[in-house]
Amino acid sequence: MTSTFLWGAATSAYQIEGAVENDWTAWEAAGRLRVAGERCGEAAGHRSRWRSDLSLLPTIGANAYRFSVEWSRIEPRPGSIDLEALGLEIERVAYLRQLGIEPVVTLHHYTHPRWFVEEGGWENPRSADRFGRFARAVADALGGKVHWWVTLNEPIVFVLGGFLAATLILISFYFSVQLVLICSVVILARAIASRQLPSSDAIQAMTLAVTVAAVSQECSSE
Repeated sequence: MTSTFLWGAATSAYQIEGAVENDWTAWEAAGRLRVAGERCGEAAGHRSRWRSDLSLLPTIGANAYRFSVEWSRIEPRPGSIDLEALGLEIERVAYLRQLGIEPVVTLHHYTHPRWFVEEGGWENPRSADRFGRFARAVADALGGKVHWWVTLNEPIVFVLGGFLAATLILISFYFSVQLVLICSVVILARAIASRQLPSSDAIQAMTLAVTVAAVSQECSSE
């Protein structure tokens, strides 16, 4: 294995540390889970023991770690950046570097701030700029220390699996127009977010372009 080959683990923020308040905590509170009384809470408790968790990476021979930044913690209100929450991400990246682990940061892994959803979510054309603003805040904080970025994790899943599967009964001309709109906004959001990243890292940010483009093609062929 060459030194440039990245071998590691990947996580989603909500899956391992939960969230104080986002669209998924609202979903849980509404009893929309398969087991209505379940709550993610602090999930696996990673937020309180992240140092010991990350220290396990070298023991399995990993040299990279992909993790997501929880948008609802960084920007709990529109345009209001929580510097303490952002500071924790800076600490985590620094610790990974200390361990000899290459940090790979995912900006979006399915969850959203509640205010984003209340504004219309990805059906709102302004959402692309909202996501770009968040990306800029994270990039400004981590840009010099992170060289690998994932703008949107598996966009085809949350667009088609979330929107299409959840509203299958609404198939109509209006529905088709809305789905194309969502695809377009997500593609634009990825492009805007990529431009917020350090120029030397732009090629890494482009790795999801093919996946998102596939969404666009699939939507436009309806």
